[in-house]
Amino acid sequence: MMKSSKRGLLNWRSLRHRPFLAGTIFGLSQVVALLCWFWLPHQYLAQAVVLIDSGAAPTRLAINDERANLLMGKVNLLMSSLLAEEVVRTTGLDRSEVMRDAWAKNARSGLPYEQWLQSIAMAGIVPDASPGSLVLKVGYVSTLPDMARLMANAYADALVQVSDLLNKGSDRFADQAFTAAQTRARAELSAAQESMRQGAGADLMAEGISDPALRAFLTGTRQTTAFVRLHLESQAQQRIIEGRGDPGSLLDDAFLRGQRQKLSDLKGQRAEATTNFGDGHPVLKALDASIASVEAAIQVHEGKRRLASAMGVQTRADVARSVGDSDAKVQAALLNRERRRLAQDASRQAVDGAGERYEDALTNAEIAVLNRDAPRADVRLMSAAVTPVETWFPRLGYYVPVALVLGLLLAWLGVGIVERVDPRVRGADELADALGTEWTGRLS
Repeated sequence: MMKSSKRGLLNWRSLRHRPFLAGTIFGLSQVVALLCWFWLPHQYLAQAVVLIDSGAAPTRLAINDERANLLMGKVNLLMSSLLAEEVVRTTGLDRSEVMRDAWAKNARSGLPYEQWLQSIAMAGIVPDASPGSLVLKVGYVSTLPDMARLMANAYADALVQVSDLLNKGSDRFADQAFTAAQTRARAELSAAQESMRQGAGADLMAEGISDPALRAFLTGTRQTTAFVRLHLESQAQQRIIEGRGDPGSLLDDAFLRGQRQKLSDLKGQRAEATTNFGDGHPVLKALDASIASVEAAIQVHEGKRRLASAMGVQTRADVARSVGDSDAKVQAALLNRERRRLAQDASRQAVDGAGERYEDALTNAEIAVLNRDAPRADVRLMSAAVTPVETWFPRLGYYVPVALVLGLLLAWLGVGIVERVDPRVRGADELADALGTEWTGRLS
């Protein structure tokens, strides 16, 4: 009795009916996967990390365009034959006899030896970068872990060196522009100086910084300021003296200190005599007379000091007023002469502006010459590549799950095919499918 066509090729009941066949197929598939793991060439990936500097370097003349994608530009440079040529040169692959023998065996490719070496070096490069990031991972894949590490570090170093050379080449054009700007600025300065000499009179040219009247005016102004400040300070001191009496240090000198110490001693002696002899003793009268004499001497001396201070203030006020009047006259003369000098200021400002532009151009040209040999690389090596331990291809992380899934699919498909060609009927469901009828119950 043949089976019905409704039975599918992939049926879960097939696995239940033939578990031994399914297990055998699954086991053989895993053995084949294990053999493929040992047979496949293992690739190792080593990565060196570099940082792209997008800022303006102090030694660079030509700056990066902010609209350019620096990361993509460095990736393209990394994959270029220019960098491969630098790597071949630095690693010494062009001097290897083994590589030359291998090229001789593959002479049918038709490539010259140098291009063949560059294609070999470029075959294993694997860059890795995130969009918008300035960190670039320079990876290299090889069947030898040490070779992967060596080539990854060589590519990272070559990226730094080639970037430096390219930036230096760009600065050479800027250097030429600075030289031309320096020549133009020198011509403008000469023209502005000649115009100032032709438009200004000899008498005005003599009235420069070395003008005696100007020096006298500036000196008098400083003297006036000093006298006025001293006068104001003296007035403040005099007001303190007259309003608050003896402030201490303003009226203090050696004579006053001696008299005050003597007055203190006499008052102490009087207090002691009062305690010992009483109030009516003749000694007290002598001490009182001495005290009165000392106080009178102190008052007379303080009066003299106040009078001398007031006279000093008045003298300084007179001097400040006299110097101020003299400065006012000199200022009026200078202002009158300054009106005649306004015509010369325009040409002088033009000379100053041309001189500043010439100095800037000269400074830029000198900086370009001094920094001609300075490094200009905009790529920085953050970490060198290390020898990889785990394989990059094939990787256990995805090889084992794929092998298991394929084994299960092969076991399911194989059992389904065998079950498809088997004419036997198993169970009431298959019998009902084969007869095309429905069953209502089962008799034991």
